[in-house]
Order: sequence, then C-alpha cells, then structure tokens
Amino acid sequence: MDSDSYKRRIEREKKARREAEQIAEEKTRELFYRNRELKELNDGLESQVQVRTAELEEANLSLRQKAQQLEEANRYKDEFLANVSHELRTPLNSMLVLARTLAGNKEKNLTRDQVDAAKVIMDSGKDLLQLIGEILDLSRIQAGKLGVVEETVYLQDLSRYLLKMFKPLAKQKKIAFQASLDAELPDSIVTDAQRLQQILKNLLGNAIKFTEEGHVRLGFEMDDEDILRVSVEDTGIGIPEEKQQLIFEAFTQADGSTTRNYGGTGLGLTISNKLASLLGGKLEVTSQTDKGSCFTLVLPLKQPQEENLPEAQEESEEPVADNALTIEASEKLQGTQILLVDDDLRAGFALSKFLQQLGVKVSIADNGRFGLRKLLEEDNNFDLVILDIMMPVMDGYDVLNELQQAPSTQQVPIIVASAKAYPEDQQKALDSGAAAFLSKPLDLEQLVSLMESLLP
Repeated sequence: MDSDSYKRRIEREKKARREAEQIAEEKTRELFYRNRELKELNDGLESQVQVRTAELEEANLSLRQKAQQLEEANRYKDEFLANVSHELRTPLNSMLVLARTLAGNKEKNLTRDQVDAAKVIMDSGKDLLQLIGEILDLSRIQAGKLGVVEETVYLQDLSRYLLKMFKPLAKQKKIAFQASLDAELPDSIVTDAQRLQQILKNLLGNAIKFTEEGHVRLGFEMDDEDILRVSVEDTGIGIPEEKQQLIFEAFTQADGSTTRNYGGTGLGLTISNKLASLLGGKLEVTSQTDKGSCFTLVLPLKQPQEENLPEAQEESEEPVADNALTIEASEKLQGTQILLVDDDLRAGFALSKFLQQLGVKVSIADNGRFGLRKLLEEDNNFDLVILDIMMPVMDGYDVLNELQQAPSTQQVPIIVASAKAYPEDQQKALDSGAAAFLSKPLDLEQLVSLMESLLP
C-alpha cells in the first residue's frame, strides 16, 4: 500500500472516529437533557402526589370529623328526645290516670257530661302519647338503634288479638271488620312480634280512620312457600296514584285536607315502612280515589325450630282495648300496703287515688333516699313497691342496688314505672333486681294484673 492510500485510510478512520465521538457527545447531551427533563417531571409528579396525598388525608380527616360530629349529634338528639319524652310522659301519666279514674265514675257521682269530658281528656292524652312514641321510633330508626328481637309469633293469636283491638272502633263507625287466614298458612312464624304488631296496628288504624262506610278486611295468605302477605283492605277515601309513594315520607299525607279532616302527623306509614324493611320485608299499596286502598306487608318467612316452640295460647296475653272504663281488682289487693316512690307529686296523687279505689293502702316517698329509708325501717310492712327511676337525691337504680344488699327487703317485689322507656332502660332495671318494668303513662289494667301476680 502506497503512502497516499495509507494516509487516506488514516484520515477516514479519524473522520469516522470524530463523527462517532460527535454522535456520542450529542447522544450524551441528549440523554443529559432527557434525564434532566425526566427528573423535573418526576419531581413534579412527586410534588403532585404529595399534594394529592395531603389533600386525601385532609379529606379523610374531615370525613372522620364529620362522622364523629354526626355520631355526637345523633347521640345528643337521642338523649334530648329521651329527656323530652320523659318530661312529656310524666305529666301525661298523671293526666291519663286521673282521666281514666274519673271516666270510670266508680262512685257514680259524676254527670254524663262530666264523664264525657273525662273521656275526651283521656283520648287526647292517648293521641299525644302516640305522637311521642312515633317521634322516638323514627329517631331511633334513623340512628340505626332500633334492633330486632326474634320470637315465635302464632298467626291465629295475632289475628284474634287485632280483631279484639279494632272491632270496637269499627263498630262505633258502623263499618264491617273481618279477618281471614289462608288454609296454607303455617301455625307460626319467627319475627319481631312487637314490630309486626306495630305495623299492622298502624295499617288497621288508618284503614278504619279513613273509611266512613263499607268494610275493612285483614287477610293473611301465602304468596309462595317462603313469603307471607298480610293485607289490610278498606273501602275508604283512597289515594291518588301520583301520591301513593309520597305517603311514606315523614310528616306527609296525601293532601292537606286529609290532615284537616282526619288529623294525624303522617309519621305512621313512614315508621311502618322502615319497620317492614327492618324485618326483611316491604310494604306495598294499591288504591283508587274514593274506592279504597289495600296495604300489604310482604314478609319472608323464617321457620321456627320445633324444639323451641312454646305452646300456642287460646287467648292473647297482651292488653286489649275495650270500652270498659272501670277496672275491677280481686280481693287479693284489698288492704295491700304499697310504697310509691316518685318525685312527681302529680303522679303520686293520681296513682294513689286510683289504687285507693281498689282498696289499696298507699304510702308515698318523694325521692329515692326517703323511699329507701321507709323500706329499711324495722316496722315496714310493705307488700309491694312501685318505683320511679329519674329522681333527685337518689335515683331508682341506686335504690335497687341498695335493696339488693339488704336481706330484709329482698322478698318485696318492686315494679319499676318510668317515663324513660327505652329497651335498655327496661333491661337495666330488671338486671338491678326489679320484678317488672312498666313504661309511663301506665296501662292501669296491666298494672293491676301485674300487682296481683306479684303478691303472694
């Protein structure tokens, strides 16, 4: 190879090397700038992630705070309604007991107009009591605090109980009231008996209230092997189709004239609908204006365990409404010594007047400490105690706890009668040694029956 060729090759190699170095330098520079861009982008993304993370944490903290505030608000509302209920029920108890005593006119010294006036007072008090109960139920349902207590419910007994309760109302309005049970029905179902009765009482009460002529029918039938349908059919004023879902909203009725003509708050169907859901079922409605309505409770069945079934009753043991306003007691109560512990003087006066008509001797203590002192006296001869819970100085629970430590009083049955009537209050009283719990306003028939059963 001559020298010129060699030189040209060397030059080509140098040129190729320079080009390669130049390309490598450009690539390096390009990678540098690319890496810097990626780093800036990554830093930006990290910054955004940190901002978003901070925002999410702040949002989660805000949600937790709002959830806590809502829980506190529900608790305060629950406590407020419980206290308001107590304050309303306490004077209402006195009013109903005295009105019932006067309306009974046992001594035959009142005129017909005076007896009728006492009945009006009593009926108005019952309406107020129903409103208080509905507001409390709605509040506890909305707060998720209304549980289900499952038990065996005999359908024949339930039908008979509802017939006895509502026949006097239907008779008063001169409308027919009938009940029918499908032959394919099981003897019993498992559900919350109290809530089931509450739904059907509301449906039947509405049906009779909104029916001026014709009939109201209660029907139990099987849809299929797992579905129970309980229908309440009437020939009343009916509901326009466009209003048939509106009636399930709180404080709402089909129209303003309904409220004016028939009264009511519009809470009953709201509560019944929510209770139906709580039992795993639903409410259905079909209706035509001026022709009538049919409300149907659709309830999936739970079959009871055979070995746990109690024997069916011939008669319902629950108190049944009737037209008798006088209460007769057995000779067992004659001369009975009762201690009434209640800080409300009106309640003490009203209940003592009623009990004295039955031949009961009543002593009154206006607070828990005074009542406890009377019970612990050596010469006390009380056969039974009726004890309020919410009292100054010493409340009813403290009295119960003290009495459990005193052997001399452990045989004296104690009936707790309180306007604070939540299920947990009842259970607390029974766990503290009470023989029974009654909510105020008192059902006087139930009180008398309970007293007779507790006395030796």
